[in-house]
Amino acid sequence: MYLKTKSERLCSFTLFKKRRLVYIMKKRIVLLCFFMLLLSGCQSPEENTADGRKESTETADTDAAGKELQNGEGTEEETVPAYERDSSAGSVISVTLDEMRQMISEGQSFAIVFMKENCPYCIEFMSVFEEYAADHNVTLYEVNLSQENRSENDNTMIIQTYFPEFRTTPGVFSVKDGEEESYLNLYQLGMSEEILDSWVQEYKLDEVKE
Repeated sequence: MYLKTKSERLCSFTLFKKRRLVYIMKKRIVLLCFFMLLLSGCQSPEENTADGRKESTETADTDAAGKELQNGEGTEEETVPAYERDSSAGSVISVTLDEMRQMISEGQSFAIVFMKENCPYCIEFMSVFEEYAADHNVTLYEVNLSQENRSENDNTMIIQTYFPEFRTTPGVFSVKDGEEESYLNLYQLGMSEEILDSWVQEYKLDEVKE
């Protein structure tokens, strides 16, 4: 029978201890990973309930805010100041560019349209205005550029001196005390009695004269 020497027994014991140590370390690493997964991946029922309540509250607040915006609540509404409107018939008065310049130099207040005879949009606007003016006392001064004894460029330069937004016909503006007050952009807003009436009310163009 072969008997291990003392040196061989010592070597075997050392190897056994190393293997034992490696086994223990591996076991600890596995357990540590397991606990880390539990801590990071799990959440208590109380936390889930609290988060659910928080999300529900935030959703309810958002929905409520959206409803307020749809209903016009929670916002400052722009209202046109009330005034006494004149429901008698309005009128159209033809003037030249020189007469318009004189009115501006005198500091007058008025509404004006620049138009051309062969302009279909001018014809459409004047038709809308005539129907509207049947029961709205708005005086509209009309400059027919087709009858001006100047070139088109010269007319445009004169108009843009007082109304920089003017590009083409019809060009509709209001003047207050000799200064441009507003520009009715028909190309963006559209051409209807409703659009015209909103503009008239905003600048009180049909206000009863004292």
